[in-house]
Amino acid sequence: MNTFTTPILVVHPKPTDTESTLGYCLRLGEANGFRHMKWLSAILTKCGTLSTSVDNLALLTGHGPQELSLLGGPAPAALGPVPNWRLGLKVTYWNHGHRRWCPLCLRQQGIWKTEWMLALQIACPLHKILLHEHCLGCGILVPWYRGSMFHCPCGADLCRSPTAPATSQLLGIASQLSAAFHLATGQSNMPQTRATGTFPLLEPLHLPQLCDLLWLFGAYALHRPGIKPQKIPNHGQMSVILPFLSMAMHVLNNWPHHFHQLLNEYTHPVEGQTASLRVYLRQLHQALAKLLVHPDLQFLRQEFECYVHTRWQDKLILKPELRAAHPIMSATEAAKVLKIPIRTLHHLIAVGALKGCQTIGAHGKTNWLVERVSVELFSRQKHGLLNLAQVESLLRVTQKRIRLLTEHGLLKAVSKETGAVVNSRQWLFHHADINTFLEQLSHGSVSATPECAQLVSFWEITKRWMQGDDAFLAVTQALCSGELQVLGRSPADSGLRALLISRETFKAWHQKYRLSRGFFTIPEAARHIGMNKNLFYHLVNTGHVSTHMEPFGYENKKITGVRLDDLERFTRDYVWGRNLGRLLGLSEHAASSALLSRGIPPICGPTLDGSEGYVFRLEDIPNSPGPITPLRGHF
Repeated sequence: MNTFTTPILVVHPKPTDTESTLGYCLRLGEANGFRHMKWLSAILTKCGTLSTSVDNLALLTGHGPQELSLLGGPAPAALGPVPNWRLGLKVTYWNHGHRRWCPLCLRQQGIWKTEWMLALQIACPLHKILLHEHCLGCGILVPWYRGSMFHCPCGADLCRSPTAPATSQLLGIASQLSAAFHLATGQSNMPQTRATGTFPLLEPLHLPQLCDLLWLFGAYALHRPGIKPQKIPNHGQMSVILPFLSMAMHVLNNWPHHFHQLLNEYTHPVEGQTASLRVYLRQLHQALAKLLVHPDLQFLRQEFECYVHTRWQDKLILKPELRAAHPIMSATEAAKVLKIPIRTLHHLIAVGALKGCQTIGAHGKTNWLVERVSVELFSRQKHGLLNLAQVESLLRVTQKRIRLLTEHGLLKAVSKETGAVVNSRQWLFHHADINTFLEQLSHGSVSATPECAQLVSFWEITKRWMQGDDAFLAVTQALCSGELQVLGRSPADSGLRALLISRETFKAWHQKYRLSRGFFTIPEAARHIGMNKNLFYHLVNTGHVSTHMEPFGYENKKITGVRLDDLERFTRDYVWGRNLGRLLGLSEHAASSALLSRGIPPICGPTLDGSEGYVFRLEDIPNSPGPITPLRGHF
């Protein structure tokens, strides 16, 4: 066994593939004689909690991170946060308010599967039965934090709940959800059997797109205008989700006729002409606008565009802009626009003449896509050169910032005349150089989970976190140097704005950036000069340390902190703790006692104002050699 630490618990069973973290905590408690989940909080409170759920589980069981990585889903609040547990799904698609289970799986395997926590998963593909969530004895929704591993709080055996067969189409949906879930988690024991009621249109989809599509077809078809389909109460209950899936199956059964019928039911009659689809489709328009941009949902986009052009042929203004709203197009569509073979298109992408990207389907199939603006520029450009306005449309940043990138060597400009001095008003750029610049930033890989809460876009960083040209340049340089790693691009945007970065990594980098600008939060300042945090707060409150408000927070929110020059001025004027002992050649406590016995007053101290340490003015200490280098703390 890969032992991480000496385990606290006597019995520590190994985690199982497909097992949920909540279910493992129940199993762990059952193995050690605890009959409910309350034991977890009591033990961790007594022994001390660590930062994450993995660290706390390792403390309890001794299992290493590799073994604990088999667990999925959310963890009990007492364990701490679980990174990336949502798998890129919206929180709406998770049900962790109560248990849901297959009695036969629970009896045979003895674990609570993470897959059962998906709000849209209501059947077991293995045993072809509906899942349970109500206790047979008392009829309640069985909670996680009450009752034991296999029993309801009332004492009823959950493994003995009666089974009810699921319909073939519901099993088809359950089978495809299960397959997509296993692919998303990288689990090895993926079911090999394929249900008879599966829908071929759903097979290439990743789990987030599959859930989005089922929710769109179900929630919007079932709930009419006046109700917000994204905020359905009790959506974690099977009695609410079952009608959703029934409506989704209805739309998929006769594709695309029933999809067009759904759009007809949402159509709001408008007299005259309009340039906005929102006028017609209302709430459904926003949901479609988010879904239609993803490459895996090309079939949905094509049918929607077909419906729009036939249904509103004489009423919709600017019909060509409906398609142009999508920043990327398929390789087949790009080849038709440029009137070249696919092989030639791939060659142009390889040499950088066109900006391409690729998406990998749920089953590993790779599809090539092309930036729409790159195709338009390639068809119009001469000699492969772009002016500032054209580069602006490709990078999606202002011309002022394009000049900034060029002045700092991130982009290379050429002049109109060979050998002439490059004038900023006459700057031209090679199309291939701009495409190469984007490709170096991993711009060519489309993310399967662009709306994942663990990702932050370049646009959000420069719009919400770091405004201004200097901050923009710092972020771009960090991306080019590899300090910030791009994890993919969003299909809903283009240029630099589409880049996606780990939110956790960005926050850590942003802290370093703020420190490099000479601004510390109060706890950081205390660590930097090696002082007790509570003592430093006391000095701030008494006015001995100057604080300022700087716009380093989200959406330019000002945070309270200490500037570096103020911190250095404080360390030159005052002495405390180990620095005081080093100055006098005594221990910390002996040095303080010696100065107090000589009548030298501190500015604060335990006997003076109840603070946690003595701090003296350096000029008050007799025979002081002057400012000393303080002992620095560490981050």
